[in-house]
Amino acid sequence: MKLLLITLLLLLSILSTTKAQYSETLVTDRPGLTFSPNTLGKKVLQVQTGLNTTNNNQTSPDLEVQSFLSTSFLRYGLSDKFDIEAMIDFRNDQININNQQVDSLDLSGVSNTQLGFRYNYTQNDGWVPAIGFQGRLMLRAVSKDYERPNVGMVFNIMTSNQINNWLSFNMNIGAVLPRRNEVDYSLPSTFNFGISISEKWGTFIELFGNLNDFEPGFDTGLSYYVNNNLMLDLGGGYTPTDNIDTWFAEIGLSYRYSWRKN
Repeated sequence: MKLLLITLLLLLSILSTTKAQYSETLVTDRPGLTFSPNTLGKKVLQVQTGLNTTNNNQTSPDLEVQSFLSTSFLRYGLSDKFDIEAMIDFRNDQININNQQVDSLDLSGVSNTQLGFRYNYTQNDGWVPAIGFQGRLMLRAVSKDYERPNVGMVFNIMTSNQINNWLSFNMNIGAVLPRRNEVDYSLPSTFNFGISISEKWGTFIELFGNLNDFEPGFDTGLSYYVNNNLMLDLGGGYTPTDNIDTWFAEIGLSYRYSWRKN
């Protein structure tokens, strides 16, 4: 915990002499779970939104949770190296016990609201990766079914390295403290290979999990650029554990609007 706070202070106090580069094609965190270290550029607004369905199956006792999630992530570039961010999730959870739905246990409403920032520290230069830092507050402005006892925090250190013209390696190491309705913290991490199939099509392979109780999951997906400012995506993943098997599928889009004068 102390190390994370020290790292945050160092990243915010060091002024980088390099200038972030505005990308002619939008750079988004979708699809997948890995956040990009790159910022949008000054006076650029970007929306990343999607629909997700998740199924959790537990064998003992016989319990199934079917979740439907709508997530919206809004980003705006205050400068070429600094973005502000906001997130809101709408969720519905249906509980089945012994193959029977228990309506009294169903949950529904706003499950997550967050406000934060993203800072790009370095650009990718050869084997030196792009490095970024992300910090967000998990607010208590949620529905009663998903209420939090206090405000939480999310931190992420993100890296990206373009290996060649069609392959990149991307990594996130983060901390969530505390988790909802828990007093401890988690250390989410992702390891992602991004693959460019063509100018418009892309795919990825990703491993994800928590470092403090690592039971890795796997996901993959496809992205399609309609134009430089609009991208569509779909994906899915699976996490097997000793007690619970989890799978998910999602579709989404990313769109940006710029007031830049190039």
